[in-house]
Amino acid sequence: MKNFAYIIILASLATAINGKAVPKALAVLTKGLHRECASETKVPEAVITKGQNGEFSDQPEFKCYLKCLLAKLDLISESSEVDYDGMIRMLSPDIKETGTKMINDCRGTTGMDSCDTAYNLNTCLYNSNPVEYFLV
Repeated sequence: MKNFAYIIILASLATAINGKAVPKALAVLTKGLHRECASETKVPEAVITKGQNGEFSDQPEFKCYLKCLLAKLDLISESSEVDYDGMIRMLSPDIKETGTKMINDCRGTTGMDSCDTAYNLNTCLYNSNPVEYFLV
């Protein structure tokens, strides 16, 4: 299941997160990741909801929530290395082109630690394509 995608990727069919379409299979996977990471990091749900709309809080809990999502999918290391190619491999065919562009736009994103890197990556992905970005 980890080989599905959490990533902040684009719309496809079915379910919605904050009004944005999310592929059904992705919605099922991410619901569990969301609960687990929100619980682990103690980030307020309101902060996540704002992030879904591109309003990124610089609270450490939110930054580490974003890192947790990536870490659960083995897409970021404790040393803050992001597996961009792994992110691209997880994209389904219907979102491959747009998702790949977003990810490639953000290659090389760094931060002070893995939480900061995950935050900077999500900010970059949102800025790359705010219409197609979504956060779980």
